[in-house]
Amino acid sequence: MKLVNLRIFWLSFYILGFVHSQTIYTEYVIMNNDTVDVFSYQIPFNYTGIEPVPLLVTFHQWGGNENSSYSTQFDEEANIRGWLYLSPYGGAPNNYNHQRAQEYVEWAIIWLQNSFLIDPTRIYMVGGSMGGAAGAIFANNHLDPRYPMVAATASGSGILDCERRFYEMDGNNSMIEWFGGTPEEVPFEYHRNSAVYFADSTQSMHYNLRFTPLYLDFGASEPHRYHAEDLYNLLLGYNENMWIETEPSGGHGFSVMDEHHTCNWMEQFELTDNPLEINVNLDEPSRAYWAETVNIISQDQFIRVRCSKNFNSSFFDLYQLTNSDSLIFHHSFSYNDEMSQLTIENHTASEIGAFHLGLAGEDIGLIDYISVHGEIDGFFPDLSYSIQDTIVWIDVPNLGLQFIHVEIYYGNTTSVEVEHSAGWNLVGLPYYVGDESATTLFPESIDGTLFSFDGAYTLSDTLAPGTGYWLRFESEGTTVLNGIPIDWLTLDLDEGWNLITGISNPIEVDSIIDLNEIIIPGTVYGYDESYVQAEVLDPGKGYWLRTTAAGSILISNSLNH
Repeated sequence: MKLVNLRIFWLSFYILGFVHSQTIYTEYVIMNNDTVDVFSYQIPFNYTGIEPVPLLVTFHQWGGNENSSYSTQFDEEANIRGWLYLSPYGGAPNNYNHQRAQEYVEWAIIWLQNSFLIDPTRIYMVGGSMGGAAGAIFANNHLDPRYPMVAATASGSGILDCERRFYEMDGNNSMIEWFGGTPEEVPFEYHRNSAVYFADSTQSMHYNLRFTPLYLDFGASEPHRYHAEDLYNLLLGYNENMWIETEPSGGHGFSVMDEHHTCNWMEQFELTDNPLEINVNLDEPSRAYWAETVNIISQDQFIRVRCSKNFNSSFFDLYQLTNSDSLIFHHSFSYNDEMSQLTIENHTASEIGAFHLGLAGEDIGLIDYISVHGEIDGFFPDLSYSIQDTIVWIDVPNLGLQFIHVEIYYGNTTSVEVEHSAGWNLVGLPYYVGDESATTLFPESIDGTLFSFDGAYTLSDTLAPGTGYWLRFESEGTTVLNGIPIDWLTLDLDEGWNLITGISNPIEVDSIIDLNEIIIPGTVYGYDESYVQAEVLDPGKGYWLRTTAAGSILISNSLNH
C-alpha cells in the first residue's frame, strides 16, 4: 500500500464569531501502482501534536464519496472538540461495507495514526444509510487490540441486515456486485458484511457488538427504523450502552441525526479492549480481544468462540469453540520471578474432539520448564506441549478433559539436602533439572547401582520425577539437590508394590489424593538401613507403596497451604 498526499480545498466556518480556516486533505491508497481508494481528513484547528486526540470516522451514504460528509455538521463538531476527522470513500459510492472497503478504512486509520497523535481508545464512527451500518460492521470485524478498534458508533438509517434489506428492495445490484451473488448464492458474504442477521442468530455477528456502544437513529416511517429497533431489542441486556431514537422525525440517513447530540453521546465512551468475557462469531481466523483462532475448518461458516477469564488471568473457562481446532489465549502468563500457574476449565469436552490450545505471554524466552496436566474424573494425564515462536502450544487430546493445569517455571531454583547412609538407599528426584543422570545428581554414589522397579528391578542411568530408586553409596553423607520445584505429580501405579518418590516439599501420606482408594493403608515404607513405615514423603527420598489395583494418585503441594 502506498499513500500519496494532495491538498484539495479549503473551507471556513465560524465559532463564537471567530473565523478558522478548515483545511481538508486528500490521500490516495495505491496498490501495485494502481489507485484503489481515496480518503479525506481534517486536522482540528487546535491540534498541537502533544496530547493524543480522538478520531471521528464518517461514512458516506449510497452514491456519495470521500467529501460527502462535509455537508453535515460532523466535521464542525470534530473541529470544535479537537478531534481528527476522517471521511473514507471505501472504493466505490455503493460499496455496502464489503471486506475490501473495510480494509481501505483500516489502512486509512493506520496511516493517520502514523502521521498524527491519535488516542486509540477513542476512535468513533458515524454514518448515514448505507454508511450507517459501517461502524457496527467494522466493529464486528475488527476486535484485535493491536489494530484500530471502535470505541463507539452511531447509525443514521443504517442498513444493518444486508440480506433483509435485499429482500425489502426486491433485489440490490450493488450488493450482488460486491458480495458476489444473491443471498441464496453467497449467504455467508451477506452475513459477514452485516451488523446483524436477524433470521438466524447463529449465523450473525451481532454477538461481537457486546462492548461497542451503539447510537441508533432513523426516520419515522422507513424500513431502516425496524432494523434499528430489532437490533436494539436483540441486544438489550447484552450490550449495556445503547441509545435509540424514541421520537423519530421524517428524513433519512444523515438528515435524521443531531450531530451535536450524537458526538456528545459517543464522547463519554472509551474503548473496551480487554473484557473478562468473550462471545463472538468470527468470519475468519483472527483475534478477538485476548482470544485468537488460527485455523478454520469450513470457509463459509463462522468460527464460534465463547470463553472467559478471571481478573488476573490465572483461570480461564472455554465454553465453545466450533469451526476451528486451534485457539490462543493471549496475556495468559507473565514473568514474576517464580512461577505462573493457570487452569483452563474445558466446558466443551463433550462437544469437540482434540484441539490445540496456545498460551501467549511476556518473557517467553525466560521460561525454564513447563508442566502440563489434564484432569478428568480424578485422573491427571500428562499433556504434551511445544513452544513455537512466542506461543506455548498444548495438544489437548480427545479424552473429554474437564480441566487443563499449566505451571510455567522461570528459573526459581531451590535446593534440598538429602542424607544417605553407607550402602543401599531409596532416593528420588524432587525437582525439574537439566541433567537427570545419577552421577550428576548424586556424585558420591557408586556408578551402575541405580535401580527402579516395575514388577522387576531395572538398571537405570537417569532419574525421573515421581519414580523411586535404589542407589548405593560407599559412605554416609549429604547430597545437595538443586532444581525447579515440583508442586504436584500424577503417578500411574501398578497393582501391588510400587517404588515412588514425592515432590519438592514434604507431603503427609494422608494428604495423597487417592480417589479410587487403591492405596492399602499402612503400606508406605521408607528405608534407613531398614524399612520404616512412613507418615511423610520427604523430598529426595524413595518409598515403597502397595495398591489393591492399578490406577492413579495425585501428590500435590497445594493441599498443604
